[in-house]
Amino acid sequence: MPGKKAIFAKVMRAIGLPPIVTRMRSLVCDEVTILAYHRVLDIADETAYPFDPDLISASSADFRWQMAYIQKHYTPITFGRLLDCLDGKDTLPPRPIIVTFDDGFDDNYHFAFPVLKSLGVPATIFISTGYIDQPRTFWFDWLYYLYNMAAASPVQPLSFAGASFSLSRDPARRQEITANLYNHAKRLPDDVLRTEIAALEKRVGVSYPENGFPQSRPLSWKQVREMASHGIELGSHSVTHPILANLSETKLHEELTVSKARLEHEIGQPVDIIAYPVGYDFAFNEKVIEAARKAGYRLGACYLPGINRAKQMDLFRLKRLHVERYVDRSYFQTMLALPEFFS
Repeated sequence: MPGKKAIFAKVMRAIGLPPIVTRMRSLVCDEVTILAYHRVLDIADETAYPFDPDLISASSADFRWQMAYIQKHYTPITFGRLLDCLDGKDTLPPRPIIVTFDDGFDDNYHFAFPVLKSLGVPATIFISTGYIDQPRTFWFDWLYYLYNMAAASPVQPLSFAGASFSLSRDPARRQEITANLYNHAKRLPDDVLRTEIAALEKRVGVSYPENGFPQSRPLSWKQVREMASHGIELGSHSVTHPILANLSETKLHEELTVSKARLEHEIGQPVDIIAYPVGYDFAFNEKVIEAARKAGYRLGACYLPGINRAKQMDLFRLKRLHVERYVDRSYFQTMLALPEFFS
């Protein structure tokens, strides 16, 4: 049965209210909306897809529709322009919106970038620099793959860092279990997390293919540079995508400064913005924010849902609206028009 929010969104769209509410809202609310995406990808059969389908924010067709919609009803900007406004060099346009991507999967280049370029919509990609140009995918997608491989084996259940997880090939049940696995993994000390993933590889008996997986591949630096040359803004997402709040001060400083320096070297532009990996309240704290300031960042985006009031903006806790694969066109329109109802 559809959720109440989805039903409400369909009713709103059916009577044509979202664009009207959006225009009325902009007359009384001075705010900046930030959208959070991960991947744009088309998969024909979820049951045969070995990686995390919840990282897919939209199909290529839905993403094109979404970008055309915000181009018509909002003013897409970059964080660079937002900083100019904060510095008094510019003023915010009507209904400003920022499109962001986390991690740095190569479908950002193959499927999202052509749409953004053709529509003239700017976007920001937050990149975990240690994965770029590497065959290995991001640790969280690899962990999902290992779970899938374990579920196809006779081993029951899966043990990970002192916790036990049942195995299932049913898509709905699998997503529920892997969500619990992720929540457990994300709260581990970073060195323990990496050790446990390596140990799980051995237990499942899976070795990483030399050329990686075409369905879950990081960007290349060549792709990053090309996108930067065509107006895509780059931000840091650390080096190895750790939970920053779990790191020592030394390791935290390294993750923040090395990623920033590498990006600036590759694109020849300053990098002033970071998105905290995972980005929920357990993943960053005052220690992380202070370290980000010291590393030279001027803005920090989290993954807490919501919008940002222009005159009360918390520059290192910028909230974002999540675009997920269940977000249909009605939901997308209404979420932007009434973000409080969907946050």
